[in-house]
Amino acid sequence: MPRAVVVASINVDITVTVARIPAVGETILGTSVQESRGGKGANQAVALARLGTSVAVIGSVGEGAAGDDYRNDLASEGIDVSHVSSAHGVATGTALITVADDGDNNIVVVPAANAELSVARIEAATHLFPSADVVVAQFEVPLESTAAAFRRAREEGAVTVLNPAPAHEDGASLLDLTDVLVPNELEFEQLTGVAPTDDDALREACAPLFSRGVAWVVVTLGGDGVALVGPDTLRRIPAKRVVAVDTTAAGDSFIAGLSSVIAAEKDAGGDALSETTLRRACEYATTVASITVQGAGAQPSLPFAKDIA
Repeated sequence: MPRAVVVASINVDITVTVARIPAVGETILGTSVQESRGGKGANQAVALARLGTSVAVIGSVGEGAAGDDYRNDLASEGIDVSHVSSAHGVATGTALITVADDGDNNIVVVPAANAELSVARIEAATHLFPSADVVVAQFEVPLESTAAAFRRAREEGAVTVLNPAPAHEDGASLLDLTDVLVPNELEFEQLTGVAPTDDDALREACAPLFSRGVAWVVVTLGGDGVALVGPDTLRRIPAKRVVAVDTTAAGDSFIAGLSSVIAAEKDAGGDALSETTLRRACEYATTVASITVQGAGAQPSLPFAKDIA
């Protein structure tokens, strides 16, 4: 069975729905408020598990009932939570999310317990890496901890998938340890200084990433689909046309879909980083994300393998 380790941010999402995203300094009335499970890493882990990958999470929650309940919820998805620790004296991470009627959103994250995920916690979980096909991470936990996990992944031959979100001024330090980099448009521009406006811009901006050792860059472009860029390749994968309800977990479900195909190929003994594998992974991930955005809430909207046509 394909195996993934997710170095995960774990958040409680507080989502407010509004007719439109307010302007700076503007106060508007919302239509509803909901609390649910979230965090980029936790979302990616749950989505991977639902898509049929065996998942272990390395993460941190706050002390008390809220953190315990979240850990139990992850376990109920079939996820190995033996390395989800409780951080002393801090709360579980929180994300404040505003979702407009057209599905657009903005998000503010308070890391809290996520910031307590130390290198020592990664080292305590090193037994997870030898059997991992893929190791997935984001920028919602300390970079030095992600770097420690990616170094161990590289030692054990696992594929590393990095979602550079939210943007981090020192994020480029992880490129030497990254096989597949998956930014959205804004994250790509923040990381490279170049907007992904056309194929020439993508090729130019990705060249330094490849020189650092990145094998593939997968730029998610919202309604414009995905750009799959390799040292000698640039392919466009169109988005599925659907009516979006909530795009909060679109990127996370895409990461999971992509990683699940890579993990399955590696588990089967194939070339997990071939162009054929990455193209197939992007196509599958696009379908997963298109289903996700038709539901409300981050984790509640994540599909199961049986839901993928």
